[in-house]
Amino acid sequence: MFGCGDLEVNSRQLQFVARASAMAIPNAEELARTSVAIGQELARERPQAALERLEILCDRMHHFLNFVGLSEIQLRSVDEELAEALLGFKHDIFSGIDAAQHALVEGNLSQLGVVMTRGLSVNLLQYRSLGERVTQVLDAGQQAA
Repeated sequence: MFGCGDLEVNSRQLQFVARASAMAIPNAEELARTSVAIGQELARERPQAALERLEILCDRMHHFLNFVGLSEIQLRSVDEELAEALLGFKHDIFSGIDAAQHALVEGNLSQLGVVMTRGLSVNLLQYRSLGERVTQVLDAGQQAA
């Protein structure tokens, strides 16, 4: 059972999602560019530079995925189809992360480069259409309120 405090938290979370959604598409695109840059560094046989970028990417990806997860939760009651699409997007991103982690554990930097340039970056770019839909739904909800 939800108390008044829960409703206040939910409202604040929805406001956060609405504010953050404006920057989510550019953030996803920047994450994709960074992913490609990591793959390029690995192809140029500069693993140290690639690993430094990878560390930065991991931190940014953590924040971005928190936003996507919160968006999915907040939109579930408003647009079930969009929430499911966000869940699928998260699954694709986590699959790319798992593939990158496997390549790192195996010490296969060429495979890591492929994952970053042809897997993770491509998956991240899929957020554009989802992000536009998230913004539309949130804008419609704010206008109705």
